[in-house]
Amino acid sequence: MRALALGLALITAAAIAIAVPTDQPASAAVSTLNDSAPAFSYSSGWTYTTNPPSGYANGDAHYATSAGATATVAFTGVSVTLIGGTNSLHGRADVKVCDGSGSNCGATTIVDSYSPTTLTQQVLYTASGLPGGSHTLVVTVRSDSTGQGTYTDIDLISVDDGLTSITGTRYVDNRVGSSCSNSGAGTSTSTPWCDFTPVNDRTLAPGAQVLLARGASFAGPLRLTGSGTSSSWITLGAYGAGALPIIHGSGLATDRTVIVTNPDYWHIQDLELTNAGMGLLIPFTSLGHTGLDVHGLWAHDLFGIFNGRGEVADYPDTQNSSAITITAAGVPTTSPGQNVLSNISIRDNRTQNTSGVYLMADPGFTGTPSYAPSTFSNIDVTNNRFEEAKAPMIAIEASSNVKFVGNWLDCKGHVYEPQGTTCFFLTAVDDVVIQNNVVANMPDNSTHDQTGIDLEYAVNNVRIRGNLFANNAGAGVEMLQLANRSNDFSTGTVIEQNAFYNNGASGQKGHIAIDSYVSTPPQATIRDNVYQVSPNGFISNVNGNPPLTNVTQSNNLSVSSIYPAASQFSSTQGQNGWASQTYSGSGVWTNMATYTAVPSKWSAGGGSSIDAFTLTPGVGSSQWVARTWTAPSAGTVRITGRVAMNAVTAAGSSVLIERNGTPVWPTTGGSYYNLSAGDRNGVDADVTLAVAAGDTIRFVVYAGNATGAATSWTPSISYQ
Repeated sequence: MRALALGLALITAAAIAIAVPTDQPASAAVSTLNDSAPAFSYSSGWTYTTNPPSGYANGDAHYATSAGATATVAFTGVSVTLIGGTNSLHGRADVKVCDGSGSNCGATTIVDSYSPTTLTQQVLYTASGLPGGSHTLVVTVRSDSTGQGTYTDIDLISVDDGLTSITGTRYVDNRVGSSCSNSGAGTSTSTPWCDFTPVNDRTLAPGAQVLLARGASFAGPLRLTGSGTSSSWITLGAYGAGALPIIHGSGLATDRTVIVTNPDYWHIQDLELTNAGMGLLIPFTSLGHTGLDVHGLWAHDLFGIFNGRGEVADYPDTQNSSAITITAAGVPTTSPGQNVLSNISIRDNRTQNTSGVYLMADPGFTGTPSYAPSTFSNIDVTNNRFEEAKAPMIAIEASSNVKFVGNWLDCKGHVYEPQGTTCFFLTAVDDVVIQNNVVANMPDNSTHDQTGIDLEYAVNNVRIRGNLFANNAGAGVEMLQLANRSNDFSTGTVIEQNAFYNNGASGQKGHIAIDSYVSTPPQATIRDNVYQVSPNGFISNVNGNPPLTNVTQSNNLSVSSIYPAASQFSSTQGQNGWASQTYSGSGVWTNMATYTAVPSKWSAGGGSSIDAFTLTPGVGSSQWVARTWTAPSAGTVRITGRVAMNAVTAAGSSVLIERNGTPVWPTTGGSYYNLSAGDRNGVDADVTLAVAAGDTIRFVVYAGNATGAATSWTPSISYQ
């Protein structure tokens, strides 16, 4: 074969140049298939070469000169385009499209690839207007020519599947033995797509699902968009058994794993994201979106973007590498009442060595905020475990009606930043509940703040209750009002029923720090908290001026020791006095027998379970569950905490506290406190009583025959 003798028979017309990158979609509904793909079948007389002239896609081609040599390729779509080269040694071929079995063929077209000059990646044949479904393209070499030879070659085909949006369920599996093909429809687990080529930059229709095989690993990014409906959500998730499917980068800060633009009514679930600059990135460019559910992600080792450095040229508002980033920067501004995204649920995710959740809409820090608190609304961040990050773990900006409940924030790993450091950053927010979380281990990184939670700028009605703040180098909670911010305010803050231990160890601040440089200091109510060990006391007025005239304090108690249920939850029953128990009848409580590490919980029959933050009773009249604490010594103890339903969809439950089998709360010797279905606010469970060594205090949850009665309750018991 001569070095230039390549090209497929061309329809007798001038060749049309087209540059189609192999295995990349040419448009939202077009994918390409290289000549060496398994979907091609070649009869005798065809030769495969990896040394064609420059310009052939993937550096290979198939060619034939013998009359009758036939090549077929199966595809699914409404049009197909055959692409190859032309030159003076090429001849003619018969081309037709048949059904998926290779029969019931359409008309044969004689195409001629002769050309006096050598050209590559030419459109040689197109069939359009085909019925949707499976088809077969058939190419048969002829023995005649209008030029000097009879060569025919195949470089690749492109297929338009005819879908302006993806419908139904599509499967992706690149594991050995999966029989995957990007030329098919991807609608069966037996013939899935191989990678993200057929789906990238596509729009998903209501009810569509893109499911990745468990145990498989894919190179990102995966780029999607689309709008579901309230009754037909779109799903990006997993199928099969085994480990979560992995989407990874190559270790560069510019790598992305998943980008979903302008979603409405989406479930994004059960994925592992790693080794890239960003995890799940959700940018918005327009107002009025609703419905986002993110759960079951395992995001780790996402790095390279820190403090808004230049690796974010694609999304410059992105400040730090994080597991989940939702950004409104594509919307120039929002006014009060305008909404970019509402009804956000982020639950049951795990992160490590990366920041956790960022809701980004930089309001500016002078004058009227450019993004109103209504930008993001109705937000539920519940039962997530966030561990280790070099930057803030959580950043919530321009948001309202936020529930942040039952999360573990291990803040170690945060490094120096000149503007100061915090684990949990809030700005331009309204109506926020931060309840029953653990916020711990913010390190001393030789800068100011070093706080667990920072109420940074323009905050209103933030309620912080039932949490544990422990071992933070700075304050557990800090309220800021700086002089260079003309429209700053901090109003309506309530801090209650929390336990504080060993905060402010860097010598900067107490358990709670108020740092105000304006004439009107923050307005807050601080009550019913317990605290132990701080070199700067319970509340520190960092600036000392103005006086804290707007801060009301009551019933905050310094204690000698604290036993917090959430942080002392263990795989060992009885450790630190705590056990997870179920009722076995006749007044007998027994320790739950089954422990699972991921997610970390104890469980028993009937669906009963207890984890660090939640108690879930099983179904039935005897299915009670309880956290049980055994007093190590005699003394007077203060029980603090907040009990509420764990989800707005949760059934109601009945709760009480008993000592040695006798109720002590809600009333001594009385009945249960009944939480109504979906009650996320709940009630304070606060009682002081004397105990003897060996006494048991039991926090009981009961739901009768109701299902889904998960109850959030993380009490602390403190010796006075």
